[in-house]
Amino acid sequence: MKTQFISALLAVSLLMPTLPVFSAGNETDGGQTEFESRETVQTDAEAIAEPTDIPAAAEDDIAADELGSGDITAEPTEEPYADISLADEESTVTWSLSQDGVLTISGEGAITDTGWDKASVKKLVISEGVTVIPDNAFRGCEALTDINMPESLTSIGDYAFDRCISLPVIRIPKNVTHMGRSAFGSCYNVERIEWNAVKYEENINNYTFFAAGRDTDGVEVIFADGTEIIPAYIFGTGWYNDAKLTRVTIPSSVKSIGYGAFYGQSGLTEINIPDGVETIGSSAFYNCSSLKKVTIGASVNSVGDTAFHECPELKSIGPKGGGYDIEYAWTGDSLQKNVFKGMKYVTKIELPNDMTVVQDDMFRGCEALTEISLPDSLTSIGDYAFDRCISLPVIRIPKNVTHMG
Repeated sequence: MKTQFISALLAVSLLMPTLPVFSAGNETDGGQTEFESRETVQTDAEAIAEPTDIPAAAEDDIAADELGSGDITAEPTEEPYADISLADEESTVTWSLSQDGVLTISGEGAITDTGWDKASVKKLVISEGVTVIPDNAFRGCEALTDINMPESLTSIGDYAFDRCISLPVIRIPKNVTHMGRSAFGSCYNVERIEWNAVKYEENINNYTFFAAGRDTDGVEVIFADGTEIIPAYIFGTGWYNDAKLTRVTIPSSVKSIGYGAFYGQSGLTEINIPDGVETIGSSAFYNCSSLKKVTIGASVNSVGDTAFHECPELKSIGPKGGGYDIEYAWTGDSLQKNVFKGMKYVTKIELPNDMTVVQDDMFRGCEALTEISLPDSLTSIGDYAFDRCISLPVIRIPKNVTHMG
């Protein structure tokens, strides 16, 4: 009988719903006791949502944390040098890893099996027909020195080649339309990057080449003719000392330079933005502290806030051919105000001879400005146009000005 009673009691307990657990309460003024359900309690840490826009400064640390203690070698398969066919019926992709470290991937469709021994991979050959490289596929292949990606490739996943620290050259195929988060992040010994992805249209913050080339003397970047978009933060590093770009080639096919695209690239000394480029995003060249020469084509019709801020070597701005640090091809009122606004290191500015309007805030915050000549064609000076130009010793208002903000 006792055994039957215990069995019945257990059965009833299993059917009962789970009740909230209450902590000890505090007595209120009315004599009642307040209780707090542990099931509904949420700590401050739990309430903080994961940021959708991780700053570039934290990316390397995040990558390291995700890799754990630093042991980034994948567990070897039972037969590490055997061909493995994928179970996915839509993919015919197979791979084989030779004794001398050559990983060959062939077939059609996406790679869905990444069971190779990452520590053994020295060379990667992906055959035509393969379209997708998944997240983390080659992450931590520290011995990898050579990669051949096919023109059929359209997508490279998050952290796909992150921490491939021995890669000297990266070539992005022309049909790639998607690059995941930090796809080539922390490839510390890259010396040359060839961007052939002329169909690429994403302009999102992916830190694609975060800290690339950190341990080299410099990285050359070539965007192929036909490229239309330089994605946001593609080479952005923030304020960290992982910036090693020394030369960037931008073709006239480019229409847009994304925000923060070269943020913090302190090794850049010169940049030519050719005719054809229409938009320079906010902070595109922010904190490029060694940048000494910038040439801007006439087609640029939008310059984002802080595009050239914190570039202390850029001290003069004027028309092309004048020997200025920033030279522009604009005429008349096509001059973009955000090239000047907040440029606290600029000491001298020359304006177009046919300019008629100084826009609102145009020179606001140019704290080091000591010399500017306003043309006689000028008729209007906007609100706060010269606000906080604290070093300007002389201001001459042209005779045709009829409005001042």
